[in-house]
Amino acid sequence: MNDSVIKDVKLYIEMFPGGNDAAATQKLKETIKKYDTSITVTDNLEEATHGFVWVRPVQSNWDNNPRITIGPETGINNVNRIIEIQKKVPTITAINFTNPWLIDQIEPNAAAVISTFGVKAEAIVDVIRGKYNPTGKLPFTIPASKEAVDNEVGDIPGYVEDPSYVYKNKNGDSYGFDFGLTYK
Repeated sequence: MNDSVIKDVKLYIEMFPGGNDAAATQKLKETIKKYDTSITVTDNLEEATHGFVWVRPVQSNWDNNPRITIGPETGINNVNRIIEIQKKVPTITAINFTNPWLIDQIEPNAAAVISTFGVKAEAIVDVIRGKYNPTGKLPFTIPASKEAVDNEVGDIPGYVEDPSYVYKNKNGDSYGFDFGLTYK
């Protein structure tokens, strides 16, 4: 969003960090407002023209029970709230990919998806505002569904996954290893 577009935007921001959502959301709002004063942030979804949600699932390294779903088991207690925001206004959805999370619930309603890997909020703002051309590529494949994961053969060297294993969005983009978009 360049300067001519951003002046008419009222941005609703919410963070889903796998912990204290309210405190994390408030800190994210303050960071964005301080970093880019041209962005008008609203606390009211009803008056927003656009949304930004940042989903940061967590995985325990201690319970020996790996999970890749985005939900209460990974600290995201209100997936329905993410979907509600996405359905209300065009929403940029950032997802922190510490694992190849199942995104089939939250990606379809997103206006755009940004994969993050432990970045600061300021870096995301630079991408959204067009100040930085994204160049990153996925370091792993995002599975299409829980069923695709259950049906995959596993860690067999040289084994090529069935194409149905890879998550594909409504535009036909396959979220496979080395996938990434950039500005043209």
